[in-house]
Amino acid sequence: MDILIVEDEAVVAKQLEETLHQEAYKTFTATSVAEAKDAMEERDFDLVLLDWNLPDGDGISLLRIWREQKVAIPVLVLSANITVDDRVHALNVGADDYLCKPH
Repeated sequence: MDILIVEDEAVVAKQLEETLHQEAYKTFTATSVAEAKDAMEERDFDLVLLDWNLPDGDGISLLRIWREQKVAIPVLVLSANITVDDRVHALNVGADDYLCKPH
């Protein structure tokens, strides 16, 4: 399974990579909206872990674009702050789930 990690915090991205590698998943990391767009054009992924806040935009806007383009890959939105309103918003835009970032 190929997983795209879209996360600008190096420590969080590394934690996710290490955990997923232990389970034999193949990971690719993007640190911005632009890198995530490029990665999605270059490769087919089975899952995306998408940070809400990125240096060049927000993950929710990117998710909205993907869903409008009929990209059906499961997307889990990651955020340091989980509120009910944010979770509902992410799910309404098309996220498959909304998770708190590991610390």
